[in-house]
Amino acid sequence: GEIVILGATGGRLDHMIGNIQLLYPCLQKGIRASIIDPQNRLYLIDGETVFRRMKSGERNFLPASYTGGNRNYLKGLKYPLENKDICIGTSLCISNELIEEEGRITFSEGVLMAVESHD
Repeated sequence: GEIVILGATGGRLDHMIGNIQLLYPCLQKGIRASIIDPQNRLYLIDGETVFRRMKSGERNFLPASYTGGNRNYLKGLKYPLENKDICIGTSLCISNELIEEEGRITFSEGVLMAVESHD
């Protein structure tokens, strides 16, 4: 199965960040887990991941751990990425869209937050 956490993005940022961190033990155990609210779906990824087209919305990738020296690739998205670091402190992979039926992110170390946003 999958764990879906609802009501985790309310008004308090400390609680929201804590709830996001609850996803990490699930990732370590190979359990699919996500936080969902009316506009977003957030989950953690730790390696190559394939994405399917959504009706609308953006794909965002934010570092959740140190990934220095890690070469990342994004394919099938409006703003592709090739051989770049996605490190804490960057907004390099925010507001991207699938332009093909399938997109792919490839990286070899670290953890990224994947956020599917719908406005």
